[in-house]
Amino acid sequence: KQNMEQKNFYEAILNNLPPDIVVFDKDTKYLFINPGAIKDDFVRNYMIGKDDYEYTRFRKISPEVHEFRIKNFKRMIETRQEMEWEDSVIKKDGKREVKLRRIFPLVGEDNEIKFVISYGIDITDRKEIEEKQLLLVDQYAHQNAKLIDFTNIVSHNLRGPLVNIDLLVKYMQ
Repeated sequence: KQNMEQKNFYEAILNNLPPDIVVFDKDTKYLFINPGAIKDDFVRNYMIGKDDYEYTRFRKISPEVHEFRIKNFKRMIETRQEMEWEDSVIKKDGKREVKLRRIFPLVGEDNEIKFVISYGIDITDRKEIEEKQLLLVDQYAHQNAKLIDFTNIVSHNLRGPLVNIDLLVKYMQ
């Protein structure tokens, strides 16, 4: 009874965390998916035991996204080090969604990978703000260059008459 209560306790926590939480085996097969990762109960249950290729194909996500994920997964398996990247996906409504993804292995005493924990946080708003800031920086740099050119032209155009006035004043003295 205590084991079941403890299991329910941990599942309640994992299922109610806002970030995507996914647990894979070392062959990228889904062992656990929280509702933050896949909201649809049918799809979430369907994916248990399937791999990321089957998920990206099912969700019609570009093969490049899958290949990028698998490359990071393989690198993490080889190095046994945490991997982090940004996933950018165009959703069905045409809007871009960007998630910060992290995966890390849980390695047993025998140095074998027991499973892989993955979590993702939606950073779409942050990315949009960063991109707007970059556009503004470019715009201000362009305006600053124009301003420098303008001051150089004005300085050059004023130099000639000022030299003449200076010579005239010296002549008059």
